[in-house]
Amino acid sequence: MIKMLFSDLDGTLLYIPPRLTSGVSPENKAAIRRLQQHHVRFAIATGRSVDFLSRTFDPELVLDTVGMCGASIRLDGEMIYQTDFDPDEIESLLEVFSDDRYERRFLAVTPDNDYVFEDPQSEAAQEFRLNRSGYIQDYRSILDLSLAEYIQNPANPHINSCFCHFDVEEGVDYYKDMLKRRFFNRYQIVQTSPYSIVIMKDGANKGTGIAKIAGLLGIQLEEIAVIGDSENDFEMFAMIPNSFCMDHARPDIQAKAKHIVHSVAECIDFILQENARQRLEELNLL
Repeated sequence: MIKMLFSDLDGTLLYIPPRLTSGVSPENKAAIRRLQQHHVRFAIATGRSVDFLSRTFDPELVLDTVGMCGASIRLDGEMIYQTDFDPDEIESLLEVFSDDRYERRFLAVTPDNDYVFEDPQSEAAQEFRLNRSGYIQDYRSILDLSLAEYIQNPANPHINSCFCHFDVEEGVDYYKDMLKRRFFNRYQIVQTSPYSIVIMKDGANKGTGIAKIAGLLGIQLEEIAVIGDSENDFEMFAMIPNSFCMDHARPDIQAKAKHIVHSVAECIDFILQENARQRLEELNLL
């Protein structure tokens, strides 16, 4: 019996064809209400911040959330977990990226969801600020301090997670390998797109974040379902047996999930039907 469903955002819940991040469709909203009426919790597992959905699309959608690919977790309206890089760790990460092998945009995220760029005056940082492509960006503010300047002040909050975006896909593979060799799996490195990675501590990812919430709620992993569409969903697909993938995802991503669906609403209807079938079987055994 499924007791909780975790949904990715971009390209999954926030999907009104053909745009991958365009809002929650009326069909999906209605399906979420049906799920909740049947006493199944609906939650979010995303690379975005924990309050992105309610802040950007619908203030009523304040849901349990595994945010920043597991770097921060909100349950019942309270923050229950956040990763935390100390200044020495940030300095070590900056050393890895100092070789300038590939053009990149490296930034850190504070617990307040402020962005701190390695170099706020760099061309890459300025392009991000201009946002010529009109992407929905997820931050409270962009600080004028460089990351090196930020960590020099002990009064500043510690960094929550780090992101790096590259101009070419080869940059992702090169620096992922560099980070793993330098830190011997000390950090969790998750590829969030063909051009981007997020760096977190303590083995944080969507799967471990979901497991933390499940443990606190007393829900077994077999009683959870997950749905997503990208590489940063691999860990939750691997950990949760009841996994769903969107049918527009790449074939290699679809291959990681148990079921393929066209929408979150289709996933929810499948879950409700299976729950009803299991209840009927249980009644027949009485």
